Amino acid sequence: MDRLLVLRLEAVGCRVRAWLNDLPVLQACEGLGACSVPVNEYVLAGGNQLALEVEPGPRPEGKAPRLAFNAASARVQLLLARTGRPVDDTSRRVHEFAWEVKEGDLYPASRVEHRFELPVRFPRWRWLDAPVIDPGAAYAQVTGFVQELATALFRGQPEPLVSASRVRLDEVAVAYQLRPAEVADRLRARVQLLHGTKALRPVMPALGEMQVRSCGGGRMLECLLGDEPALRTEASEDGMRHAWPLRVAIVDGRCHVFR
Repeated sequence: MDRLLVLRLEAVGCRVRAWLNDLPVLQACEGLGACSVPVNEYVLAGGNQLALEVEPGPRPEGKAPRLAFNAASARVQLLLARTGRPVDDTSRRVHEFAWEVKEGDLYPASRVEHRFELPVRFPRWRWLDAPVIDPGAAYAQVTGFVQELATALFRGQPEPLVSASRVRLDEVAVAYQLRPAEVADRLRARVQLLHGTKALRPVMPALGEMQVRSCGGGRMLECLLGDEPALRTEASEDGMRHAWPLRVAIVDGRCHVFR
């Protein structure tokens, strides 16, 4: 594949999260500059939705708006980039929009959405047809699922994660024109390398500690500890962490990693 759809996000004076088709894909904050990520596996043939969530996090009812001590702004771009080349302002813009407030303005935590069309030929992703999940009813099951994956990783066993992620791995392969076996082998190799270097010390999420965030039109739950993936390792001596983001669907009573 010589072309990639890449999401590019930058923020000044604020924190912001970008959502593509109701899936959180990228977060930026002041001082980190622009960040970007390939998003082929998140885009849809035809209608798409791109959103900016400003100051993401819990939003208690009645919370006072923020005062912009300085001007704040954010910009999100969907770009068509060539494989192997840097993503910058010269990349072809497929869609973009911006958000801003002036110094001294009051602004609430907000979400700004734009809809647009894409003439792509990806298949219909399976998460679009998964059942809608009741987060409260599914919480204990999903927490247990993540605990089982963490236990297997600690033992250096990649197959439970590979098996549970079969839909995601197959669709990522389609999105980037790769062989499914190649994508799965990369995941296995990463787990085995981390286990071999004794860097696999997964955090074990507890009931009541893990958070689930509904996404994909309510058809998946993103598994989090704080604002980070729930399936992750403890920090090593040099501060390095390793993480496996999980967006979980429940089909026929079983948990599956769809993204």
